[in-house]
Formats: sequence, structure tokens, C-alpha cells
Amino acid sequence: MIQHDAKSFKKFAVLTGLTVLVGGAEISAADAATTTPETRNFSLNNFSTHTQLQFDQFNPLDPLYLNGTLTGVKFDLNSNIQSDEFSSLSATIVVNLDTIFSGNTTGSFTQTANRGPSAFFVGSGQYFAVVDFNVIFPPCDECVVSTANWAGSLSVSYTFDPPSEVPLPAALPLFASGAAGLGFMGWLRRLKQKAKKQA
Repeated sequence: MIQHDAKSFKKFAVLTGLTVLVGGAEISAADAATTTPETRNFSLNNFSTHTQLQFDQFNPLDPLYLNGTLTGVKFDLNSNIQSDEFSSLSATIVVNLDTIFSGNTTGSFTQTANRGPSAFFVGSGQYFAVVDFNVIFPPCDECVVSTANWAGSLSVSYTFDPPSEVPLPAALPLFASGAAGLGFMGWLRRLKQKAKKQA
């Protein structure tokens, strides 16, 4: 009868140990977050064809995302090009030698570009998005002087993973459960030795 009880206790101890192992593997990890978009406006024409838009780098020391890890950079371009149908257009936006937009579309359009993490975007300073608008009108002696315009806004937002950690209140019960399990296994060993002597 005592031997049967020892086996039951042993099964219970194994289940308890598995529960502790599974519980110990659980780590609280916050979901990925996205920063509030930082937006800059621009307005260009064939007389003013170049500008620079300044944005803040992703700063891990900022209290909003302390020690977070940058995982992506998102650019949202919302703009409108108006021009003479005979003109030749070239509109580009370049960030860190990387062209995030290039086109000659007339009318309204929205362009979204996702970029992977880069050391260029991480820090406590600023960087520039270089915006160029090149317009070429064909030669015409009797044409009325016309203009082309490109106006809109460029927004930048960052996705990042907050640091993962095991909360202290959750770790303490796991430690206590593990210690109790070890003590219980020792008690089973002594019980089995006692049962053998009685037999």
C-alpha cells in the first residue's frame, strides 16, 4: 500500500516539475510599438526645385521607448503634382542615398515605403530627406510661360520592439515552486527507502 502511494506521489512530482519548467520559460514581452508620425510639409515649383526636410532619429534613450530596438522605418508621402501637359517632370525623395520615391505622376497620390532598421536612423540627432522637383518645358517661341507645382507632406514613423524582461513578482513564485518540488522529491526518496526496510 505504501509502495502504491509512493508511485502516485512520484507521478504528481513529475507533473509539478513540468509545470514549473513551462512556467519558467514564459517571459513577458511587450508587443511591437509604432511611434507617432513626424510630418513635414513642402511646396516646390519650376522656379524652386529643391528642399530638405529634417526629421528626428530614433532615440532608444527617449523615455517613450527606453532601450527599444528599431525594427522598421515607414515613410508616408501624400502630395499633388500639377503641371503643363507638355512638360517633363522628375520628382524624387532621397534619404541616406536611398531613393524612397521617384515618379512623374500628375494628380494626387500616396506613396508608402517601408525600410528595415539602419544605424543611420538611430541616434539623438536629425537627418534630412532631400526633395527634388525637376521640370523641363519644351522650347516654344510663342508659348505662354507656365509653371509646375509639387506640394504635399512627408511623414516618418518607426516600429520598434520594447525590451523583454521577466517581472520579479512572476519569478519569485516560480523559484518557490522549484524549491518545493526538490524538497518533495527528497521526501519521496526517503519514503521509498523506508518502504523497502519494512518489506
